[in-house]
Amino acid sequence: MKQTVIYPLLFCFLFLTGCADQLTQSQHHKENSITRVISGRVEAPDTLLQKVLELEEAGLLSKVSIVETFPVQIQLTGSADVVHALETLSQVP
Repeated sequence: MKQTVIYPLLFCFLFLTGCADQLTQSQHHKENSITRVISGRVEAPDTLLQKVLELEEAGLLSKVSIVETFPVQIQLTGSADVVHALETLSQVP
């Protein structure tokens, strides 16, 4: 009898602990995110645009929108590290 009660309670405890941890990480990620408009490069294909699309697909960027088409200007939201790396990439000749 004890095992039939303990296992479901243990499962619920572990499940709820994992969900709470995910919510905390998600909230922390939102607090540290920044929004920027980054200018792309005058080349075809634009390597910056390709990198942004890869990072969006991986879930590291959100709210990605193309503001201007040539040279491409991309408005995006992501962690400060990722956004700063993209800004650096956009400035490389």
